[in-house]
Amino acid sequence: MILKLETVLNPPFQEAFVALTNQPLPAVSAYRLAKVLKQFVREAAEFDAARLKSIEAHCSTPGDRSTLDAEAFRKDLVELLAEALEVEWTERVVLTDKMTLTAQQVALLEPFVTVLDASESDPAVPVATDRKIVPMSED
Repeated sequence: MILKLETVLNPPFQEAFVALTNQPLPAVSAYRLAKVLKQFVREAAEFDAARLKSIEAHCSTPGDRSTLDAEAFRKDLVELLAEALEVEWTERVVLTDKMTLTAQQVALLEPFVTVLDASESDPAVPVATDRKIVPMSED
């Protein structure tokens, strides 16, 4: 799946993605989601480093941000935010009534989630397993 960095850095998307990672999920889905979350954290850190480097590069007086060429910096930001990220994601998380997400969050997470028809079983929370999956930390 290809996502633009702008999407990943969008605060509502970040909140929705974190909300999804905090839902009770089967271990394999939780693991895959944790890998994507770690990738997003790395990309955000790399973006921040590039942003700071751009600020330094576009200040006419080194260290004095009041001398920032805002237009040149804006052009850098637009280019950075347009970067495409290759996200390894093949299987969607099945949403269930046991999960708590807003409609807006689900809309933002559309590439990552799906809903079962009422006639299908609920594989997201197997009956015979322990459902206490703790989300991985961001480090």
